[in-house]
Amino acid sequence: MVNYYKQFETFKQKYNFGIGGKMLLDQFQAKFMEFYGFSKKTADKWMANLEDVGYIKITRDYDTSIWYVEMK
Repeated sequence: MVNYYKQFETFKQKYNFGIGGKMLLDQFQAKFMEFYGFSKKTADKWMANLEDVGYIKITRDYDTSIWYVEMK
């Protein structure tokens, strides 16, 4: 069985995400789906799981209405 939480460290290294690194939500999701081989629905679920455990934070810039993912 694959441990997606442990693989997330490899994902961050592959795409050069450090703590506090930000990426556009759509861009992050596309890379996430490619890396894990997830569908959009599964990627959304796992991104929510990663946010729940504190690995990422999904935020919106209210001035521009653009969504970002920030590494924790």
